[in-house]
Amino acid sequence: MILNPNRFFDAVFSYLIPLFFLFRFSRFTTFSFILSPPISCGLEGGRWLASAVGAMAVSIKLTSTIVVALGLVSFIFGVVAENKKPPAGTPVPGKGVVICQYPSAPTVALGFLATVFTVIQTAVGFLSLFYPYKGRAIPKGAFLESTRWVIFVNIALATAGLGFAFLLWPTVTEHYHLSRNVHHDLETQCPTAKTGLLGGGAFLALDSSLFWLICLMLTGNVREDFFEEVDQDYRGDGQVIPFDDYAGAPGNVTTGVMA
Repeated sequence: MILNPNRFFDAVFSYLIPLFFLFRFSRFTTFSFILSPPISCGLEGGRWLASAVGAMAVSIKLTSTIVVALGLVSFIFGVVAENKKPPAGTPVPGKGVVICQYPSAPTVALGFLATVFTVIQTAVGFLSLFYPYKGRAIPKGAFLESTRWVIFVNIALATAGLGFAFLLWPTVTEHYHLSRNVHHDLETQCPTAKTGLLGGGAFLALDSSLFWLICLMLTGNVREDFFEEVDQDYRGDGQVIPFDDYAGAPGNVTTGVMA
């Protein structure tokens, strides 16, 4: 049984279309409502990631490089998979059936690799937004106060979701055609996956990595603004104190929880 592409993309766009209208017409509070659950998960994931890497010196510059590199790898795999995909198979008549013979091509393997790297890129990009750089995390409310941060995170997630769909669907379809190549329809033309989807997904994966890069840059700005305000509130006289002078400060600034 062949998967119905209309149902698949209807499921994808059922989230993306409302998200577009929210992005276009809604107020900032709506975005805050949408992102609150994933941000909570992201904060927990960021703490888990911090404990996993231990004392490794992780910076926004390093995570940005990793995310862009993952997006570039996904893009390369997707483009090569698109270029190597055969336009059609060769029908070979049999006794009451037609056997489709396809040339050997790495399209399926490369398509799955591109999909996997897109998922990894999205996970790393999202978790890196909440990573406690220099051992200091901030509360999620500080992120939601930045309108630009919220908008670009939504765009990055939407682009990554589209890239994932455009990469996975033709890969699964191509695998189905290759594995079930015996047809009782004597008029079959031995089709392959729809041309252009893998290439489009590759470009969307690359675009997503660039949007994550922008999100990480905005994350750095949000962190700087937050800690500047904390410094001024703690000192009380409007002067900014060094990071090393936080010993004895009210609340636990390293975990982003104020007293």
